[in-house]
Amino acid sequence: MPEPTSAGDFRFHTVDPTPTLQGPDAHLAVVGGRLQMIYHRDIGLLMFARALASEPAARADWQIHQIDAGARPNARNSLSVVDGRIVFAYMDTTNRHLKVARQLNTRPTQASDWELRTVDDAPEVGRFSGCVPWAEGIAVGYVDQATDQLKLALAQGVW
Repeated sequence: MPEPTSAGDFRFHTVDPTPTLQGPDAHLAVVGGRLQMIYHRDIGLLMFARALASEPAARADWQIHQIDAGARPNARNSLSVVDGRIVFAYMDTTNRHLKVARQLNTRPTQASDWELRTVDDAPEVGRFSGCVPWAEGIAVGYVDQATDQLKLALAQGVW
């Protein structure tokens, strides 16, 4: 396949036509040969979109649902794939805590298909978070804005 050199080399379509999207970024991963995306909609909704086709070409090729209502996630967060499932670290700006969302199955269709955990419940933590697989669990790096410290949370054997 030739390398794209201009906008005409890309195919475009709308994934979520909702006009109230929030946040500047969408986080993508490929799991089980399908594109998966986490993004923000409205004030307080953390959303998930999973491609139903190996090469999605239209809105109908996506299944969309919310993960965490009321969290008001910040835009500086991180997606990783651990054991074939998405793990997403984010700051819940409603409560000002660091949280992690993890897929409970490889084809989630509703909020109950996600496990939500508070990683650090100190005030003003979790902004600028990142997560990666680590040993038998996950490592989450983040900034504690109350103390201006860079922190690391390790969870082993619980994922």
